[in-house]
Amino acid sequence: MLIGLSNTLQCSERDAVRIALYEASKSASNAYESAFMYATAMSTEKGHQGRSSSKQWNLPKGEQIAATNAANELGITGAEFVRLSIIWLQQGIRKDEIRSIQNCKIISGDKAAHQWSKENHGKPASEQVASLKKALNEAQQLINYMDEIQADERDARKKESR
Repeated sequence: MLIGLSNTLQCSERDAVRIALYEASKSASNAYESAFMYATAMSTEKGHQGRSSSKQWNLPKGEQIAATNAANELGITGAEFVRLSIIWLQQGIRKDEIRSIQNCKIISGDKAAHQWSKENHGKPASEQVASLKKALNEAQQLINYMDEIQADERDARKKESR
């Protein structure tokens, strides 16, 4: 989930964690209500994979204090608050519930796809995409052929009924 968040925000993991902690600290109760079931230490819900890997980030003292205060206010541990922040922000962006982040630009999937299309215009398709396009064309030809058969059968029935 952290990798997805850093890709979405187009920043390093450390910066993604800092942004998540800041945003979750501002609206701790909303984050707690929507994502705590995924962030608790005993959770079996999806959305908490990767807990076995330990990560360390050096955060400014003010951000550490704000995160610790928010965790204490919610009655959860610091580690749970970090998980809660990451999960809440990533899911909120993915579900389009979080549309703005202070001093950040969220790039929509459509804009990213359009930018990718501009950058890769005229380049040959990858082998996987080429095979998908071939299968799509074959399926479309089959559908067109079936439509022709149905149209011919309709015409034949009309002629017989006259």
